[in-house]
Amino acid sequence: MAKKIKVLHMFRELEIGGIQSFIGNVYNNIDQSLIQFDFLVSSIGILDDEYKKRGSKIYYIPYITKVGPIKYKQNLINFFTNHKEYNIIHIHFDKFSGLIAETAKLCGIKTIICHSHTISNETNFIGKIYKNYLQHKIVPNATNLFACS
Repeated sequence: MAKKIKVLHMFRELEIGGIQSFIGNVYNNIDQSLIQFDFLVSSIGILDDEYKKRGSKIYYIPYITKVGPIKYKQNLINFFTNHKEYNIIHIHFDKFSGLIAETAKLCGIKTIICHSHTISNETNFIGKIYKNYLQHKIVPNATNLFACS
């Protein structure tokens, strides 16, 4: 039997939304004996129990806006260092994906998918500058890019 492919999806939380519904539909239609979806999120969501019943693991780290970029990156390094079992990381964030992709690559993750869900939600000038800086880290660090059209 082939080794199970473990995919780590990264969301802010597992809520009822467009991309979470899409990932749920994909998970319902793949061979779960060959592919496992696990999740790294920042807060408890409505769909956590549903995924746990399917055998998914859900991990939690505080979101970047709660702990700041330095602590968030350290939390990511700690997670990736302690969870080498993931073949693929699929990041579902906006421009913050750049920070996550850069950290995943630094930690030796081979397949890093950045899935853009960018909207204009920056609230201040400094936030816009920082997010634009992070956006430029996506292309050099991701191995695959997806975007909604």
